[in-house]
Amino acid sequence: MGFTSSYKGAVKAALDLPEIKPLATSHKIRLNQALLVYAHLPTEQLEPKLKKLDFMSKPRVAAVVSWHAAVTPKLQGMRNSRI
Repeated sequence: MGFTSSYKGAVKAALDLPEIKPLATSHKIRLNQALLVYAHLPTEQLEPKLKKLDFMSKPRVAAVVSWHAAVTPKLQGMRNSRI
């Protein structure tokens, strides 16, 4: 699993909220770029960064942060096993 494909789940978590208006393509790109830059941060530092994105609603931020908290330890374990 490559670095960029690893974080597609976070973008999917932000998009799979049926009660919220779908993200525009440009916002999906910006979210993906933000995750590539900030994904290495601990979850508690990631949340304020996501809140600064003008298109990220509270439910979207919560979805991405919970995904990040659940998946990051697994991804770090995979990276460490390759070293």
